[in-house]
Amino acid sequence: MSNVYIEDMIPGLKHNGINSAKDVVLSGTTCSLPSTTTIGGSSVSALGSITSTGANALVVGRQGATNPAFNVNASSATGVTGIDITANIAASGVAVAATSSGTNESMTIDAKGSGTITLNGTATGGVTLGRATTVTTGDVTLTSGSIVVTAINKGISFTATGTSGGVLTNLYNDASTTLAGTQRDIKILIGTVPYYFTVYPTKS
Repeated sequence: MSNVYIEDMIPGLKHNGINSAKDVVLSGTTCSLPSTTTIGGSSVSALGSITSTGANALVVGRQGATNPAFNVNASSATGVTGIDITANIAASGVAVAATSSGTNESMTIDAKGSGTITLNGTATGGVTLGRATTVTTGDVTLTSGSIVVTAINKGISFTATGTSGGVLTNLYNDASTTLAGTQRDIKILIGTVPYYFTVYPTKS
């Protein structure tokens, strides 16, 4: 079946194009667009890649660009970073990674204003930190459960600065009894001065 062109049926379109004050509905299963197609002045390639330098390059929301549910900001003049979302088979997770023209790239996740970020707030699985973790401001507060530190062939370093130094509070005070087993000595450096504590594995 050969193609039928609208401009052949309506001669005035051949030189003037289409401008409509009403909705234009395409009811076919596919709509092929040339690579030079533009939407809102931004080009859209035939494969669906969007080229834009707008602050609202891709927006989804009930009010459009006003308080959108999803927004892609591509307004950085030399921006070459982004995120890559990779799907996987069921029960194998989904991966979110930073992309860049560089070898190494950081990623920042922020709430708005004084809002908080919650990780795994509704799921029942744990949160795994695969690398060194740094808290630059504020405290780390445990509201439930225990803190378990396991060092396998590694040392445990506790470093504090300031006039108060490191403070351990609410340590458990056990009743005085006879200690037994092979004693071990713990060395703690306060400044450059070493202090030693003797511990025992059992008591009776």
